[in-house]
Amino acid sequence: MTNKLAQFFRKSAPSILDNAAFALLAIFASTAFSSQAKAANDYVLTCNPAQQMEIVAGQRVSSQEAFAIISFKPGRVGAAMQAPRPGECSWVDRGFRPNEPTKLYFSDNGKWVQSVCSSRSCAMRTNSRGIQTLATSIQRGRPFVLRAYNDGKGRMIITRVGP
Repeated sequence: MTNKLAQFFRKSAPSILDNAAFALLAIFASTAFSSQAKAANDYVLTCNPAQQMEIVAGQRVSSQEAFAIISFKPGRVGAAMQAPRPGECSWVDRGFRPNEPTKLYFSDNGKWVQSVCSSRSCAMRTNSRGIQTLATSIQRGRPFVLRAYNDGKGRMIITRVGP
């Protein structure tokens, strides 16, 4: 089963098989981390960037904190029922409610982020594994799973990148 999920994550276009893989991944992620998620009040989100999401990474010099902000479209149904559409994130068990934020925020204390640009392109460098994982998934259009909670200030705070 793990091999099939790995093959799915190498694809960028959703299909019926992708919906099944998303559902299996979502169920696995929710059951594997249910005790930790309940303790921290964070929950599993499944996202399908499909090259329709963007990530903005930066660094706060005063606190030596690297951060990333990801904008997404809210999924209408739970990821266990249907894979999120391109550009969407969904909770495992339900879609987003109208008042829930559509920005994810990740911070990593003691880490750094650099932008390296030439006349032809720009690249990001960081020693934050979480930011690098998120940026690579979004850049390559690969689905990803994370845990997050609503901070009540217009952001979903990422507490863990990966299942």
